[in-house]
Amino acid sequence: MYYVVVDIGCIECGEDSGVIGIFKDKDVAEQNRVKYENNQAEHWHGQHDFITFEVDKLNKVNHIKY
Repeated sequence: MYYVVVDIGCIECGEDSGVIGIFKDKDVAEQNRVKYENNQAEHWHGQHDFITFEVDKLNKVNHIKY
């Protein structure tokens, strides 16, 4: 399993989104998510959401149904 930590920026105020990191250890992923979430809160620049996605394989298309 892989853990992808993502910072989703604010579309309304133009804050960028980005991948913080890809980790094999869930605890390390969560530590980094919390670290960046706290850092952003201290230096507020628009709304951000910090999310960890679980990915079970590389080079696989995840079909999202809408």
